[in-house]
Amino acid sequence: AEEDAAPQLAEAGVSPLPPVRVGLCANPTADINEFARVLMPRVFPDRHIVWVDLQKNGLLMDNDPDPRPPDVAVCLGYFYHQSLREAKASSPRLPPGDGSSNPKPVWEGRLHWPELQGPRALRQHVRGRPYLIAFAFEPWDGGDCASFDLMFSCCADVQHRNCPLIHLPYSAVSSAMSREEPRQWVVSPEETERRERALANLRRRARPVGREDDAHSPPRRFALFLVSECYKHVYMPDALVRLAFFDRLHARKPVDSLGGCRQSDLSKIPSHIRALNPSDRAFQSAQGGVRNSGRGEEAERMRRELFAQYKFVITMENVMRDGWVSERMLATITRNNTIPIYFGAPDVGKYWNQRRFINLEITRQKLLEVRRLGAPLKKEKHRLNEVIDAVGDLLSMEMDAVIEQVLQLDSDESRFQEMVAEPPLPNNSAIDNLFDLGITAAAVRRSLQQARSHLFSNDPPE
Repeated sequence: AEEDAAPQLAEAGVSPLPPVRVGLCANPTADINEFARVLMPRVFPDRHIVWVDLQKNGLLMDNDPDPRPPDVAVCLGYFYHQSLREAKASSPRLPPGDGSSNPKPVWEGRLHWPELQGPRALRQHVRGRPYLIAFAFEPWDGGDCASFDLMFSCCADVQHRNCPLIHLPYSAVSSAMSREEPRQWVVSPEETERRERALANLRRRARPVGREDDAHSPPRRFALFLVSECYKHVYMPDALVRLAFFDRLHARKPVDSLGGCRQSDLSKIPSHIRALNPSDRAFQSAQGGVRNSGRGEEAERMRRELFAQYKFVITMENVMRDGWVSERMLATITRNNTIPIYFGAPDVGKYWNQRRFINLEITRQKLLEVRRLGAPLKKEKHRLNEVIDAVGDLLSMEMDAVIEQVLQLDSDESRFQEMVAEPPLPNNSAIDNLFDLGITAAAVRRSLQQARSHLFSNDPPE
């Protein structure tokens, strides 16, 4: 009877396959759940998804009337209950295969397979236990992830071992939550022609490219620095680079700092700008209530509008690692005529067009020296400003060259507009892009298939 009903169900737009139960933990950050709600329908495009609320540790809520565990659990990972980890570890060990189906320890389509053998071998995803998905959002995370079936890793270099990894920096999560697709950032031939005409006019001292002139709009401000805390105990000394750069640029031309680090006199910041800062809780409260905590879709919209008020935004990362590209670049480079000033991922050119931003590049040797200078801060945080000055002296040549470039662009509207007219994506192409959710979903499917998940078998449900 079920076989007879399948064609009618498919014709009516209802999947004849059983639904997939996806569990969402009471995560410390709601961003994980928002992202999962966007991603999972792409992982299972032909299945109905039943969302299951879980406790922070991945177990069912006490009042859940359905005792069945979810098929997939999406959680931060660190808090997964020991019973879930044990259920994964006790699942059948997958055989090595014949070489064609056995994944190699390399990146393949944004998915990294570890070399797992013996007790660390991949485990089959059987009915009765959730497929455990975890997240590593911070670049200093690392270690053994064998108790998870899959981990989303914020970096492209491999700091975790013993589980499959998918490269997913937080900027990709932000992009998904804003429902944006990389193809929206591709500049069409018509738009390219329009920009070229506008640039030609600008060189003849006509109107600039980009934003329409508005007599009621206040003039754009010079540069923005938005960092909530100068230095945390979990930071690597790489984070000192952005502090030293801010100090050196600010000494040449004042920069607005609207976060908790190096904060400007906020009484001198126009109210229309403070209103756009999702982390300015004092101002928001004075206006009748806190609008946003600084994360999520609304915060990203506010941050993008805030960045649009400035010609330059310091979008430097807190660590220099391959693949670590934060949401600051996303908010600056895709929708605004604003130039990011960047430091961070050595491979940033794989994700963003390097002609569209200013990049502070330093050698690995100097990075190691920065880390040596910053090592004492773990125990001697009172020396922070002293160490920042030392980092600035060490990188003075690189930083001063970038500062000169910033000041020249600031004073030369034609050159400034030439840079903001560049498309944000490398080669102006959305193919195989980090922010393509379809590729990320395909990687999740491949990891499930490699684990011989019952979700992709033809066995009837119990």
